[in-house]
Amino acid sequence: MKKKRIISAVVLMAVLITGAVVSYLIYLLKNDMVYKEVYIEAGADGCNAEDFLKHNVAAIQFSEDTAFELNKAGDYPVTLEWKLPIIGKLTYDSTLHVQDTVAPEATLTTDSVEMYTTGTPPTAADLVESVYDVSDCSIDYKEKYDFSTEGTFDAVIVITDSSGNESEYTVACNVLQDVTPPEISGVEQLEFAQGDAISYKKNIVVTDDIDENPTLEVDTSEVNPDKRGIYPITYIATDAAGNTTEKSTKVRIV
Repeated sequence: MKKKRIISAVVLMAVLITGAVVSYLIYLLKNDMVYKEVYIEAGADGCNAEDFLKHNVAAIQFSEDTAFELNKAGDYPVTLEWKLPIIGKLTYDSTLHVQDTVAPEATLTTDSVEMYTTGTPPTAADLVESVYDVSDCSIDYKEKYDFSTEGTFDAVIVITDSSGNESEYTVACNVLQDVTPPEISGVEQLEFAQGDAISYKKNIVVTDDIDENPTLEVDTSEVNPDKRGIYPITYIATDAAGNTTEKSTKVRIV
């Protein structure tokens, strides 16, 4: 009788110990398997269920309703599921923090600008060729710059992403003042035979005090080279600053 009581006590003890061990293991499985929070940089190549585990296990996966965007900063609720024999399916809740802490990178169209006071000022975006960032970015000057007054200065371009990260790029600017128009010389009355090719620019010379290559256009809109008569023509010279000079003459078709 005494022996039976001892056996019963041992069995009871074993059951209690086994139950305690199983309860502890279940507690660990439920409470010590997954990180409550996981942080990842926006633009990362990927995020897997294994990234949330404290211990390496197989066959754990995201639930069907778990969704997040790795290219968009934000806090995303995550549910993981693990199917085990006997115990069944265990679920774990966590939060994925997608952070954007990296400033944008850019390539400029040029590292310097030379223009005239009469020219159209470039916008900050005009000076940026491309921007690399996981989010949309704004492109602005750091301050207001005066491109209408002669002088030199450094224009600072600020590129800001949607998370507030900023990068700055500097472009050297040289603004020139030129109010002197180019000069046209060699303009005389022309005479050509009916039907001949007319060389309007022969012997015409255009010079400018600053621009080494001013342009020359000839307005011949009123000329009919196939009909005898005297027609007006106008020479128009323009320098890089936009200053223009006009000289008119006539062409005689005989």
